[in-house]
Amino acid sequence: MKPAVLSAARGPRLRAGVLFPFLLFTLALAAQSAGLSASVGLGLALFLAGLAHGAGEEEDGTIRPLGLPQATAYVVSALAIAGLFLALPLAGLALFLALSGWHFAHGDCGLARLSRFAMAGLAIGGSALFHPHPTTDTFSTVVEGSVPLAFTQVLAIAGVFGAGAALVSVARGRRDWPLALLALAATAVFHPVLAVGFVFFIGHALPIQLRQLGRYGSAAVAKAIAWPTGIAVAGAALMAASVAAGWMTLPIAAAFAFGFATPHMLTDRLRV
Repeated sequence: MKPAVLSAARGPRLRAGVLFPFLLFTLALAAQSAGLSASVGLGLALFLAGLAHGAGEEEDGTIRPLGLPQATAYVVSALAIAGLFLALPLAGLALFLALSGWHFAHGDCGLARLSRFAMAGLAIGGSALFHPHPTTDTFSTVVEGSVPLAFTQVLAIAGVFGAGAALVSVARGRRDWPLALLALAATAVFHPVLAVGFVFFIGHALPIQLRQLGRYGSAAVAKAIAWPTGIAVAGAALMAASVAAGWMTLPIAAAFAFGFATPHMLTDRLRV
């Protein structure tokens, strides 16, 4: 089966690929209207919901769980990267955003190339373009230090390219243009955390999950992602509870989150 989310999927996958993102956008609008806590909470929930997309190891036409050597190497690498974020938070943040943009643009998510470029630019620079001051404040909170507005302004350049790619996709009626339009609207309207979580989920994580289901079947996907996803969700929940209880600072939690996301991006189709 050709791994296309909107044009080739059928049945439940078609409904998820087309309708669910619009329903999710409506929910995000309600969260945005409810206030900062609801917006940030839903944004974090979307990041959590998207964890499963990278939990399985795809190789040689199969999907399977990480083996013990690979899992060990993953954890060691993640801890080392988290240490880098703690030592050089702003440089680590810049590296993570750059790598995220590359990963979104070149990931095997089944979206058209123009849509992937739109998602990449909007994910790392859309909020910086439309909401520079809230975005800078969010970065400052994450790194627990002053982030210059110039940092956000540089990211806004990526937002310009992402917005342009989305508009071209819509104007030309390219495949996946509704997703590109939703991503553009999200970055223009939502709080940065909610906007990035929304773009990550509908423009990267969900399409990858739909491609995996279409290619390997639900049983194989469930078997491959079950224990890695369970551990990731439990770890994220533990960190969130620790931050809420005051046992862990937000910058440390963010360093762990960035650290454990980065090896996936380094090993999953990091190519032109």
